[in-house]
Amino acid sequence: MLLLKNNIVVIGGYGKVGQTICMDLAVAFPGKVYAAGRNIEKAKRFCESTGNCVLPLQVDATLMPSKKWLSDAALVISCLDEADASFAASCLENGCNFITISADRNLLADMEKLPSAEGCCVLGVGLAPGLTNLLAQYASSGLDEIESVDLSVLLGLGEKHGKAAIDWTMNSIASVYYVNTKSHPVQIRSFTGKRTVDLGEFGKRSTYLFPFPDQFSLIGSLGAKTVHTRLCFDSQIITRLVAAAAKVGITRLLHRRYIRSVLTKILSIPFGTNAYAIKAEAKGMVNGEFTDKWCMLSGKEEAQITAAVTTCVAKLMLRNPTPSGQHYIEDLFRISGTDHLPMIQLKHTLDEEVLPININWADSKNKKTTA
Repeated sequence: MLLLKNNIVVIGGYGKVGQTICMDLAVAFPGKVYAAGRNIEKAKRFCESTGNCVLPLQVDATLMPSKKWLSDAALVISCLDEADASFAASCLENGCNFITISADRNLLADMEKLPSAEGCCVLGVGLAPGLTNLLAQYASSGLDEIESVDLSVLLGLGEKHGKAAIDWTMNSIASVYYVNTKSHPVQIRSFTGKRTVDLGEFGKRSTYLFPFPDQFSLIGSLGAKTVHTRLCFDSQIITRLVAAAAKVGITRLLHRRYIRSVLTKILSIPFGTNAYAIKAEAKGMVNGEFTDKWCMLSGKEEAQITAAVTTCVAKLMLRNPTPSGQHYIEDLFRISGTDHLPMIQLKHTLDEEVLPININWADSKNKKTTA
């Protein structure tokens, strides 16, 4: 829906990703962007650093949102992993549009089940999920029947991450999860199922199955028989060590408090690079013949690309009417303009936004381009 309200509230707006989202949106919507969170002093300090182009707001996402600020909010962007979907539900019920950059599968599943409300909720916005979904959609476009989609994600260990992100990564490495196929659910232990993938400038890499939420929505939205997402790190040594630990079952020890505490401290120290890469490979039928297609995107700083995708989606939602209810990013948006500058396009309007960050793009149809 297109809202007549004015303000944009970024929950976690003084965090690493939230700050970039706030500053980018404040250029387009001066005086309308609020960096929100429980710690009002942190919010004030960040807003002062922007010359008060961004405004502070105290919001506790563990509590029901106040109608005082909700009444003027056109869009709420959450950079947090809330305990449940109640905060999002309150925003939507009060006519606010909502974006979450969470990669927490349980939270996203709860949001999927929310009753229909006035606002539009976009799930899975960021790198993975987010760009992975859009690249999978791009790679599989033009196929009459999609046999399989394989997503590969490379993440650099040189970028500093917060405790919540590290905890999520360790929980995911230690997890057993189920992926739906067209015939039946398949149980998978994280960081198994090795697959060697050519990641361009990064060379051939061993990647391993990982419970990114993108594969859970894509199996339905693309109509593919199978969708799998795999992960590797920029450090091949660390990737091999984690895979070896998963193979012999040592990763289960990550649930123990002492081991978790020690590893959290170690992983809080950046090492390696800040590079990231995503490759989507789709196989299927075109005019009765089997074919495969691929596309790949790479760049620097995961936090920056997460913010860039979120900013593009937010601007398009603020400029155009969007359908109410819950939608994954690939339901409403797609990648466009890859011959020149990769852009995110709102499907039903063809309005689009250039990703405001330096990235490298390559696919099975076009030469490598740099935006």
